[in-house]
Amino acid sequence: RIEEAEELFEAMPEKTDFACTVMIVGFGKKGEIAKARKVFDSMKERDDTAWRVMIQMYERNGFESEALGLFALMHKIKGMLIDAG
Repeated sequence: RIEEAEELFEAMPEKTDFACTVMIVGFGKKGEIAKARKVFDSMKERDDTAWRVMIQMYERNGFESEALGLFALMHKIKGMLIDAG
């Protein structure tokens, strides 16, 4: 079903943060991490959820180094604090 979602997503004239985040999750769950990152990189403004989801998809697919790198970038760009809870 991710293929159908991808077709609909590509046909959208304006992609919302929500739609992008849903696609990141969908691609990540299918192991298509490059497609997930492409969607993430295409976002004009990434909210906290998009950052966290992309990091989680890296972790889920065994890309720990990329997850840590993206976390560091998120922290640098957004000044986000580490959530110890």
